[in-house]
Amino acid sequence: MSIVSPERPIVPLQSTVHPTPCPAWCKDRNHPTAHNSSAHDTAHRSPELLLTAPGINGPDVIVRAELFRLDELDSSSEEVIYVQGEGQREMSGPELDVFISQAQGFVDSLRVLRGQLG
Repeated sequence: MSIVSPERPIVPLQSTVHPTPCPAWCKDRNHPTAHNSSAHDTAHRSPELLLTAPGINGPDVIVRAELFRLDELDSSSEEVIYVQGEGQREMSGPELDVFISQAQGFVDSLRVLRGQLG
């Protein structure tokens, strides 16, 4: 049994349904409330690509990239790729060889993201 106070009106919960469908690359496809910025806006993001370099306390992120689209009401904005630089590192020898290999993998993955743009 529930008691409703006459002083406090019952407020219906807002819908968490997407205003537009998620693109195939959206990392939050199965988590509707994870990317809704309001009841009418949805920010779609792909998993991030990270280019890292060895650091003292673990890998340091040098560059990150992700697909992004902001949907407002019933319309979808243009899909874009955000690329952001993060830091700098001095490297030589084997450490530099590993970074070059990781950089090539990052570029290859960035080409895959580019292929997913609408």
